[in-house]
Amino acid sequence: DSSDLLAKVFVNVVPTFSVYWEQEHNFKDSKVLRSILGVKYAPQCWSFYVQYTHDRAVNEREYMFVISLHGLGKYDLGRYRPGYNEKWYSKG
Repeated sequence: DSSDLLAKVFVNVVPTFSVYWEQEHNFKDSKVLRSILGVKYAPQCWSFYVQYTHDRAVNEREYMFVISLHGLGKYDLGRYRPGYNEKWYSKG
């Protein structure tokens, strides 16, 4: 939609630690539609990523945890959404 603005910021704080922020804003309704905040720790041979998403359009909150073992592939621990009767772990 032409009245929406999507802003994304990715900052490498130090070589092994980074922060990610994303926000979608609707100017027509003057509302924030979605916010995402994530942090990543990535030493030499593995990485750990945590992300929080708040989707205000459908009033959902979601937490995601990802562990990557470099050279062996990525293993997604899954997503957890409060209020849902789902498992928070799964192979990715």
